[in-house]
Amino acid sequence: MAFNPSSMSKVLVRATNWLGDAVMSLPAIRAIRQVFPRAQIAVLARPSVADLYARETAIDRVIVYPALKGLGARREFARRLRAERFDGAILLQNAFDAALIVWLAGIPERIGYRRDGRGMLLTRAIPVPEPGDIPRHERFYYLELLRRAGLIERFPESGEIRLDGIGAAREGYNITSFAFEAMEIDVFGDTAVIHSRYSQVANWDQNNLSNVYRLTDVWARGVSGWQVVARHSSILG
Repeated sequence: MAFNPSSMSKVLVRATNWLGDAVMSLPAIRAIRQVFPRAQIAVLARPSVADLYARETAIDRVIVYPALKGLGARREFARRLRAERFDGAILLQNAFDAALIVWLAGIPERIGYRRDGRGMLLTRAIPVPEPGDIPRHERFYYLELLRRAGLIERFPESGEIRLDGIGAAREGYNITSFAFEAMEIDVFGDTAVIHSRYSQVANWDQNNLSNVYRLTDVWARGVSGWQVVARHSSILG
């Protein structure tokens, strides 16, 4: 049966669980908005990445997906999703659990890669790309799902992945001193991981952010050169 995006007024996107993957999935989420310009798009995300998705203008709302233990807890969460009456779900996350939840929720259209034994739970089980089928940058893994599902005809133009809401987040941020104290770089082919330690004296919106931090940057080399694709910092002091 032909797929008709105009028939969907509410779309649920199951987000990836890890920060780096979440950043890589943003081009796909922005493409989903182009496919469903008038639909309400909700993202189901773990608490660790919910804030990143909440900044995105392509997303109408974020539903936090907590850690659930047992089938009973999953059925209860799915019951809440069922009450939302979503027309379709697009699974950017690969696990069996992602398909189980939207199946239990009774969402009529369920699109995702056919992997982890979950194909029977999907209405559109998309074959996983083979090595060499798509460009190496991870963003294309999520975009290819949309292309193979018939949601887009071609990949959007590639470029740096920029986060929405950066300007607003910077307002009210004041830093009086900043210093790197250590740095370690590990290169794995076209990926580099940089671990560093830094101290700062700063405040944001009257909140004291002065401390010692550990920063991890993940860089990827693409056609336009090296670029940061993920960043995480944690307090050491």
